[in-house]
Amino acid sequence: NVEITTHGSLDRTGADDRKEGIDQDIRDLISTMDARATGWDRRGRLNKLMGYEIGQSHRSVAAIATCRNKPIAAAVLRQEGPGSPFVIGPMVGSEASVVPLISALAHAIPVTNE
Repeated sequence: NVEITTHGSLDRTGADDRKEGIDQDIRDLISTMDARATGWDRRGRLNKLMGYEIGQSHRSVAAIATCRNKPIAAAVLRQEGPGSPFVIGPMVGSEASVVPLISALAHAIPVTNE
């Protein structure tokens, strides 16, 4: 049984001044999975992609697929700024998890997002 969890926020309403980014543990997990899949250490770039600091306009959400409490796939959804397109990537891991990951990321988009 595959379980999907999401991490981070695309919220731009100002309801949460913290604008929670993706936890470092999740960013490390995705970077490790990406390095195994690609053979490249892109940790620095991926951390920038998934990070959030007050004043930045981009937002990111990560989705992690697990099976028996072990991560088997991950994907990141990013929006550079209000009104910008949504971009998914990287996506790594089990092909069987693609549709559930994309579905979870789509459901993470706030209705109020511009």
